[in-house]
Amino acid sequence: MIEKGAEESEHIKRARDKLRAQMQEEEMQITPQALDDVCRKIYHWIQRHSSERENLKDKNIALFDENRHSAVIRSRRVGVLRTQLFHELNAEKMRQLRGRVHVHARKP
Repeated sequence: MIEKGAEESEHIKRARDKLRAQMQEEEMQITPQALDDVCRKIYHWIQRHSSERENLKDKNIALFDENRHSAVIRSRRVGVLRTQLFHELNAEKMRQLRGRVHVHARKP
């Protein structure tokens, strides 16, 4: 059973009503004509900046290399965390294999 909490204060009610009115005003501004106008502006912007675009038809682009090449880590903190995690994972693997795998030293 859910009990009703405390009544909202007048300040909260006014703020809620103000936000509701703002949202209704914004919704009234979204009309088919306004959407067409925005589409036209986007189209003209694309046309104006067409000279700055790269021609991708002449380039060899692979969208996904199946994680064969990871991204370069520029953050020193992320690099340190990656190294710590790598060592922790290797230590865990070695702990699990301890006693099951025997490594023999090679004689020269």
